[in-house]
Amino acid sequence: MQTITFDQAHEVIDQASYLQPTIDGGDKTVHFGIDDQGREFVLIVSAMTGKGKLGIL
Repeated sequence: MQTITFDQAHEVIDQASYLQPTIDGGDKTVHFGIDDQGREFVLIVSAMTGKGKLGIL
């Protein structure tokens, strides 16, 4: 998984071709989806740190 900024996380979400409903875990939010290149991804974003972790499956 790579560390990304809050702005980069928003970009991933905005460009996703498919996005599952969000799982909210307090200060962290988890997104599952398919990016604009057809790859499955998991994105974990922390509101406290303003950073995210992006994993391409």
